[in-house]
Amino acid sequence: MAGDSRERFTRVVAIIVALENYRRPSNGDALPSVTFAHADADAMCETVREIFKDMPSGDVIVETIKDADASLIAVRDQLSYTIRNLSEDDLFIFYYAGHGFHGSGGNRLSTYDTNRTNVGGTSLQMRDDLLEPLAESECKQALVFVDACAEQFREVVESRDVIANLEVEEVEEFLDSGWYLGVFLSCSPGEKSYPAATLGHGIWTHFLLEALSGRAERALTRDRWLTDGGLRDYLRQEVPRFITRETSIRGTQTPQAIVSGSNTFRIHHAPRAPAVPADAALAGIRLRNQSEYLEGIETGAIRQLDGFQRGRHKVPTQLSDSADSWCHRLLTERIAEELQELYQNARAALSAHRRDLRKEEEEGAGDLDTPAFRYIIESGQSPEDPAEYYIRRRLELRQGWASHRAAIDELFGNEFQLLVIEFESMDDTFDDLVERLEDISDEQGGDVEDDDRHQRVSYRRDGVTFTFDLRKKRLEISFGQSSAPLQLVDAAQKFQLGIGRSSPMLAAPASTDASPARLRRGRGE
Repeated sequence: MAGDSRERFTRVVAIIVALENYRRPSNGDALPSVTFAHADADAMCETVREIFKDMPSGDVIVETIKDADASLIAVRDQLSYTIRNLSEDDLFIFYYAGHGFHGSGGNRLSTYDTNRTNVGGTSLQMRDDLLEPLAESECKQALVFVDACAEQFREVVESRDVIANLEVEEVEEFLDSGWYLGVFLSCSPGEKSYPAATLGHGIWTHFLLEALSGRAERALTRDRWLTDGGLRDYLRQEVPRFITRETSIRGTQTPQAIVSGSNTFRIHHAPRAPAVPADAALAGIRLRNQSEYLEGIETGAIRQLDGFQRGRHKVPTQLSDSADSWCHRLLTERIAEELQELYQNARAALSAHRRDLRKEEEEGAGDLDTPAFRYIIESGQSPEDPAEYYIRRRLELRQGWASHRAAIDELFGNEFQLLVIEFESMDDTFDDLVERLEDISDEQGGDVEDDDRHQRVSYRRDGVTFTFDLRKKRLEISFGQSSAPLQLVDAAQKFQLGIGRSSPMLAAPASTDASPARLRRGRGE
């Protein structure tokens, strides 16, 4: 609401509830965990604060309740107290990520202590605990977002499922033309609501965040307002499209929205981001990006590793699976110690609890997930030199990472050389791509090097190198030397690339193809 929030609302009050892990009853029959619920909640919190950053900080109140803190009594009391104290000019936002279902008297949302044997008595009732109090309160503007993940109480499932139906009729009873209430649900009756590891979020929540943050141009009006209709249509289009094109999920997920009246209401205004130096020609190289991360590779002699015994062990002279596995074993303890040190430092730098982080280790590899980033480390025999090992480190930034800049700077040194964009497909063939880059070089300067044997072509200008590897489906961006991670990200965001999907690490996709028409030759345009 930047730019007009002060005029429209006196306060913004948000309650964000995330149930990723549930209490384990004495019989061990606990509700299954909800993948990425914490990440969803953290990102929603950051997004709300960012949207209303122009309002005085004391007028933007965001309460995030997770896991053990989200008992039935705690959530019910927080809702009751908050709603009772809302005024007419307040905006109330409720976001929920967890298990949702219909039964025992209506639509229900699970809490930390929900019991399978007494669901009706141990879960939150949307009608009695949320919708009815809102309808009776002085508040005239409210938004409810429910990314409901459930299981059938017969078997554990690994999806965000809706048990029976979250009934639309129950919600519609509380909609009155004198005020607006928008209720946005992650899927339709009988469908499941899925998470995606590539997004690090529930799929629906990811696209909800894209729309709320203003990064989803298709959700906005021409004057950049996000309306109830624009959000509804955007979610209904993008979520099924992502599932169909980007995942192997066979089920369907169709978001639904129940809104207060016949007239469209405006949710918030998303001002256009300040212009950054952009290379319009590079924006014309269209690729369908899948993931983005910083990458650093360390190599060294295998004979120098701890555990290598001279006279007993021989340095490999050829690449082999056995030598690769041997490198894993030799590096296992070193990598485990590095991950443990990073885990401890991340807890301190992010002021996080153990439950907010997840560390996993394998032989010669591992990863660390935090609310701000995901760190991945792996090792093996160097494919460039059989006598050397490699350690590859990757850093993926999550939505809302900007609020953790100081922590990220503190945690990582100059260990990354590249920003990598992995893509599913590219519009151009190899020959077309080389011609495009040669045209750019002719017009704007720079050098082009291509290798059709390995399907690699590089464009270098002003110390920055863009290397397209069509065989590996990677775009590598190098700035000439290792740098602090956020310096690499800031530098990359100065370039408008032709990506198809928004990313926390890159400038937003261009709304139009800014490349000169003459650079489109060879593609039948």
